[in-house]
Amino acid sequence: MSLAPHGHEEDALGLVFARLFVAVRTLKVHGPEHPLTQQQAAALTEALGLAAPPFSLQFVEQAVFRDRALVVLSPANFVRCRWLAEALLAAGGNELVVERRPDVPTALAFLQRLEPGPARDTERALETPGLRLGKLDASLGVAAHEVDPELLAAVQLTRAIERAEALCLAPEAPWAWPQGVAVVRRVERAWVSPEAAERVLETAPGARHAARRGVTAAFRALACLRAVGAAPFVQRVLCHGALALCLQGLGTRGGVPLPEAAAALLPRLVASQDPTRGRSDPHRERVSALVHDLAEPSEGSPLAALAGLVTLLYDLERLRCPAGATFDLSWLDLLAEALRRCPSRVDPRWLRVLLQTQGALPPGARVRCDDGREGVLLASARADTRHRVLVDGLVVAPASAALILAGDGHGPS
Repeated sequence: MSLAPHGHEEDALGLVFARLFVAVRTLKVHGPEHPLTQQQAAALTEALGLAAPPFSLQFVEQAVFRDRALVVLSPANFVRCRWLAEALLAAGGNELVVERRPDVPTALAFLQRLEPGPARDTERALETPGLRLGKLDASLGVAAHEVDPELLAAVQLTRAIERAEALCLAPEAPWAWPQGVAVVRRVERAWVSPEAAERVLETAPGARHAARRGVTAAFRALACLRAVGAAPFVQRVLCHGALALCLQGLGTRGGVPLPEAAAALLPRLVASQDPTRGRSDPHRERVSALVHDLAEPSEGSPLAALAGLVTLLYDLERLRCPAGATFDLSWLDLLAEALRRCPSRVDPRWLRVLLQTQGALPPGARVRCDDGREGVLLASARADTRHRVLVDGLVVAPASAALILAGDGHGPS
């Protein structure tokens, strides 16, 4: 059997996978003496030669690496390599080392020794001249329990805000979809510790610019939609929409009304659609439809209910940094304002869901500890933990904490 040389390394490796798969299967069916087995062994040796040894192939989970570099597989070879990985693992290894092109008898001997069985000499089964089966000591990264969830949430949100700041640099350019999705995904990853995420968004030092407020709105949207059991794609659409609208409509202080922000954002979303893609992107279409519904509300729209949540979150973030003021409102202040406006200007259904996600005392609230000291709440008490309160630069855990209302003489700070 003659094989034409291949110009690309991935083509040569693809041929190796195909020939190895067929040779192993043929040997299992017909045995080593059959002419078809001999023919396939010869084809395998020629394919190994075309792949330019020496090299090694590592089979780890559902991936294949050549000399520790990931190999891109065709769909057919993906299926073959999964089968080959199981066959190699049954023979005692997951790394195939090709030192040189073997001859046909050597290839046949190696294939025979891949066959598991009690009579096989396991010491000799791993090596023949030019071919060797080894055991790769592979690890798929750090175990999840070794990562501090609070640290992970803080890092993800910090990086999300940094990426959102970059999106603010071009307020009139076509919307950068990949960067927007990257921000949303980091917000989703921060859900590993919702309490820590709340604490970062509400109590971390620094200015409350549009990027931070946009990421906060996206996180609140995620919290509400998860509370009502919305589908993941719906969560992502509303997170992306809330983020984009806040970045478009909110400034250093205050912001424009939501319909105005949506009307300015919609052309950017449309301009960023790529007609050369050959097919539409459902996520982009859904976000664009949501923004269109907010720019031009229509009675009976199927998006009206979801638009109500975005409206609530946008308006709260718009209120957070009042224009002409030198202070920012706390999250508790914003919730109180939302309750005052309900139900005439706020959707009571979404406000109820939002309140249910907060607990008795939301992070950022000013509280008085049981010893009389006052501070900022970092995390509310749960069944097995106490409150965590920042008092005079120190984190304390009082047995109880009472909310300080504006009527006690504590306004926005």
